[in-house]
Amino acid sequence: MKPNRREFLLTMASTAAWAPPLLAAAPSDTIWSAGQMPKVVSDPSASEPVKFASEQLQHYLKLVLGGTASSGSGVKIALREVNDKDLGDEGFEISSDHQTVTISGAPLGIVFGTFEFLRRFAGCQFSGLGPECEYVPRLKSIEVDVRQLRMKPQLWYRAYQFFYAEPLDLIIKRLDWMVRNGVNYVMFTPRRDDLSATWGATDPTNGMPASAPHFYFTEAWWKEKVQPEVLKRGLKLDFNHHNLFYWLPPSLYFKDHPEWYPMVDGERSARPRQLAICSSNEDAVRTVVTNVKQYCRSNPQVKIVGVIVEDGEGMCQCLNCAKDDVDPTYGYAFRGYKYPEAENKNKCLRYARLVNRVAREIREEFPDVLIGHAAYDDIQWPPREFQFEPNVVSWVAIYWRDAANPLAAESGSPVNRFFYDILQQWKATQKSHVVLYEYYMGMEVQKSLPYPMSDVICRDWPNLKKLGIEGATIQSGSTNHNSYGLNNLIFARNGWQDRVDHKQALDDFLLGMYGSAAPEIRPIFERLVAALQRVEKEGSAASPLMSGYDDKSTMGGSFLPDAYTIVYLMDQVKVDFLENSLQRASQKASNERERKQVKEFATVTGYWRLAAEAISLDLRSKQAEKLGNHKAASALLLDAAEYCERVDNYLKTIPQTGWIYVTTPRQWPRLATDFRRRSRELQVADNSIPSLHSTSAEYES
Repeated sequence: MKPNRREFLLTMASTAAWAPPLLAAAPSDTIWSAGQMPKVVSDPSASEPVKFASEQLQHYLKLVLGGTASSGSGVKIALREVNDKDLGDEGFEISSDHQTVTISGAPLGIVFGTFEFLRRFAGCQFSGLGPECEYVPRLKSIEVDVRQLRMKPQLWYRAYQFFYAEPLDLIIKRLDWMVRNGVNYVMFTPRRDDLSATWGATDPTNGMPASAPHFYFTEAWWKEKVQPEVLKRGLKLDFNHHNLFYWLPPSLYFKDHPEWYPMVDGERSARPRQLAICSSNEDAVRTVVTNVKQYCRSNPQVKIVGVIVEDGEGMCQCLNCAKDDVDPTYGYAFRGYKYPEAENKNKCLRYARLVNRVAREIREEFPDVLIGHAAYDDIQWPPREFQFEPNVVSWVAIYWRDAANPLAAESGSPVNRFFYDILQQWKATQKSHVVLYEYYMGMEVQKSLPYPMSDVICRDWPNLKKLGIEGATIQSGSTNHNSYGLNNLIFARNGWQDRVDHKQALDDFLLGMYGSAAPEIRPIFERLVAALQRVEKEGSAASPLMSGYDDKSTMGGSFLPDAYTIVYLMDQVKVDFLENSLQRASQKASNERERKQVKEFATVTGYWRLAAEAISLDLRSKQAEKLGNHKAASALLLDAAEYCERVDNYLKTIPQTGWIYVTTPRQWPRLATDFRRRSRELQVADNSIPSLHSTSAEYES
C-alpha cells in the first residue's frame, strides 16, 4: 500500500525545468515519505565532483524531508559514474524502481543530474547567490514519477566570466549557482604573478594586490582559492579574455626586444593597442607559442586557452606587417564597428594567422585543448578567404546590441540585423567553433541598474541554435549576479531546452528569490519586461525624454546598454507602484528569509530611484542646451553632480550580496566630475558664471 502522496505532485508535464526527457517510460512507484530520507550511495573511489553531488543531495534532502537516512529502510539514491557516449560528459540519466533512484553519467553529468532531480522531484528552485536566494520546500513526501529520464545540453559552451577581483564568498556562491543551473565553463583572466609582485601583498578575500591599478586578481590567489572549488564541482576552465600581454608581457620583453611590439606612428609601443604585437616578427610569434605551450603543461585542467587581443583599437604599422595586408588602402584609423565599411580586413587576417599558428603548434602535444579567439569591434567579421584550425573557438562579441529586440534576420532592430548577418557570415565561412560574447548585464556602464531583456533572451536562442551558434560566455560578475538573475537563469535554461517559457521561468525565479512574497514582486518585473516590449514596438519614441538628447540611447538601436535607460524604466514602473508592491511583499513574506530578501530588494530599488534622478537631471540639461539655455543647463548639471554624490553615499550603505558590481561605486564620483566639467564648459560658452545658489529651479520655471 502506498503512503500518502505529498502536498503537490511534481509531474514531468508541470515541471519541465530544463528540457523534455530524451527517453521516458511510465511512472514508477518510488515514493519517499518525510522522515524516511533515502540513503545516498556512490562508489568509494568516486571522483571529487560525484562526492560533491552526494553531499549536496544529502543536504537538500534533509531540508526537504527532514530526518536522517536509515540504513534499514532500503530506500536510496545511487550516483553511478558511467561512460555513455550519447550522454557525453555532461548529460545524465535518472532512473528509478520502487526503492532506488539512480543518477548516472560522467562526473559533471551527475552533478547536473543531482540538481535536476532536486528541481524536478523535490520542488527546489535555485535563483540567485546563496541559500537566501533558493526555495527549498518542506514536503511530506517525494514521488519520483519517471522510470527513465535522459537529458543532455543543447549548447556545448555555457560560460560566465570571472574578470575582476571580487569577494571570495560570492565567487564560490556563483560557482554553486552554475552547477545548480547547468552552466559549464568558468572564463577567468588572472594577472601574472611575476607582473603583480610589485603591487604589494594580495588581499586573501579577493586576490587583489594592495596597489593594483585596477580590480585585478593574481594567478596564485586564483589557483589557491578558486580553482579547487571549480574542479571540485566538475566545472571547466577557460583562460580567456584580453590576455595577449600575458603571453608577451612588455615588462619582461620590451626593453630588450622593442621590435616585438607594434610600430605606432613611427615608434615601437608597449601600450595595449588591441593587436599589440608585431605579428610579422617570427621571434615574437614563437615566444607567444612557447609561452602558451608552457602554460598548457603547467595547467592541464584548462581546456580552452585564449590568445586574445588587448582591449582598444590598433595594430602594427611596420612595413613587414603591412606587406601581406589584403587591403593596403584601408589605413589605421578606427572606423567604428556597426557598419559594413568598418570591417578591418587587414587586422582580422593578421590576428587570425597568429591564432592559427598557435593552434597548429599546440595540437600534437595538447590534442584536447582549444585555442580561443575574439571577434569584436572592427575585427568582429570572419577573416576573408581564410579557414581557422579546427581546434580554435571564436567568440563574437555582440557589442552594444539592442536589448529590446531579438537577434534575427527579421529583427526590427537594424543593429541586431547587422550582428545577425555577421554571425551568418561566420557560420557560412568557418568550420571551427563559434560562440557569442554577450552582455546580459548591459555593460559596466549600466552601473548595476536593471537590464530586463529576459523575454528577448528566450526569443534569441531558437534562432541562434538553428544558425549553429554553440553557446555563449556572459560578461558578468559575482557582485552583480542577482541584479541580472532572471537573465542569467533564462540563459542557463536555454542551454538545455529547445525553447524557454518566459512566464514559467519568471515564476520559478521569483519563487526562488522571494518565496511566498513572489506574487507581489512579480508585477515589478512584468512592468520592466513590458517596458522593453514597448520599445520593440515603438523604438526610441517610447521614451520622449531620452530620444534625441543622448546619442547613446539611439545609436543604431532602441535600448542599448547604458545607465540612461534607468530614466525610462522608472518612468514605466512608476515610483508609487514600486513602493506599494514592495510594501505588499513585505506583508506577504512568511519567514525571516523572505522578509530579508524583500528588504534587500527594496534597498536595491532605492538605488534605482536615486540613479534615475541623477541621470534625468543630465538629460534635462541636454534638452536645455539644445534650446540654447546654457545657464539652466549648467545649473542642472551641478544638481546632477550633487545627486551622483548622494548615489555614491547610498551605495556605501548596501552590503555586498550580489547586487552591485565591484566597479560600480567608482563610477558615480567620476560621473559627478564629468558633470561639473561640462557645467564649467557651458558657463564659458555662455560667458557667465551662475551663482553658487543657482539650481535647476531656474530651468523648471
